[in-house]
Amino acid sequence: TAWAALIADGIVARRLPHPRLADAIRFTIGSAEDMQRVLKALAAVPGD
Repeated sequence: TAWAALIADGIVARRLPHPRLADAIRFTIGSAEDMQRVLKALAAVPGD
C-alpha cells in the first residue's frame, strides 16, 4: 500500500537521513494528524 511504502521510506530515511524525504512525506500525506500517525509508527519500529 502507499502507507507501507511511505513508512518504509521513513524507516530508510532514519538510517540514511535525507532532508527532503520528510518534506515529501509531509506534502504527500497533507494533514498533520496523518503525519503524527506516521511518526508514531516510525517511533515504534526498532532501529538504530
